[in-house]
Amino acid sequence: MQARREADTLRADAERETKQLRTVTAHEVAELKSTVEREVATLRATAEREITQQRAKAAREAEEKRAEATKLLTDARDKRDKDLQALELQLAERREKAEREESERHAAQVAQTQKLVGEAEHRARAAQARAKEIEQRAEARRVESERTATETVDKAKALADKTLNEARAEAQRLLSEARTEAELTTQAARREVEDLTRQKDAVTSQLGQMLSGLAGIVPGVPAGGKSDGAKADGSDGKVAAESAK
Repeated sequence: MQARREADTLRADAERETKQLRTVTAHEVAELKSTVEREVATLRATAEREITQQRAKAAREAEEKRAEATKLLTDARDKRDKDLQALELQLAERREKAEREESERHAAQVAQTQKLVGEAEHRARAAQARAKEIEQRAEARRVESERTATETVDKAKALADKTLNEARAEAQRLLSEARTEAELTTQAARREVEDLTRQKDAVTSQLGQMLSGLAGIVPGVPAGGKSDGAKADGSDGKVAAESAK
C-alpha cells in the first residue's frame, strides 16, 4: 500500500512538474513570437519610410534639374532675341548712314557738274561722263553694302540657331541624368526591402524550427507555426508590391 501511495505521489509530482514546464514553455514561446513580430514590423516600417523618402528626394532632384534645363533654354532664347534686335538696329543705322552719305555725295557731284556746265560748254561731255562714272561707283557701293548686310544677318541667325540647339541638347542631357539617378535610387530601395524580407524569412524559419522542437518535447505546443508563416508571407507580398510601385 505504501509503495502504491509513493507511486501515486511520484506520478502526481511528475504531472505537476510537466504541467508547470508546459506552462513556462508556452509563455516563453509566446514572448519570443511577440518579440519577433515586433522586430519584423519595425523593419518593415523602417523600409517603407526610407523608400518613401528616397522617392521624394529623387522626385525633387528631377524637378530641380528640369527647372534648370527650362531656365537654360529660356535664357538662350532671350539672348538670341536680344542679339537679333541689336543686329537689326545696327544694320538699320549703318544703312541710314550709308544712304545719307550717298545722298550728300550725289548732291555735291550734281552741283559740281552744274558748275562745270555753266563755266564751259565744251567740258559738258566730260562732266557728264564723270557723273555717270560716279553714279556707277555709287551703285556698286550700294550693292556691296546690301550684300554685306545680308551676310551679316545670315551669320547672326546661324549663331542664334546654334546657341538654341546647344541649349536644347544640354536640357535633354540634364533630364536624362535626372531620370537615371531616380531609377538607381528606386532600385537600391528595392534591394534593401528584399534584404529585410530575407532576414524576416530567416527569423520566421528559426521560430518554426523552435516550435517544432518544442512540440516534440511538450504536448499541446503547435508544430511549425503554419498559420503564422502564411500570415508573414502575405505581409511580405504586400511590402514587395508597395516597393514595386
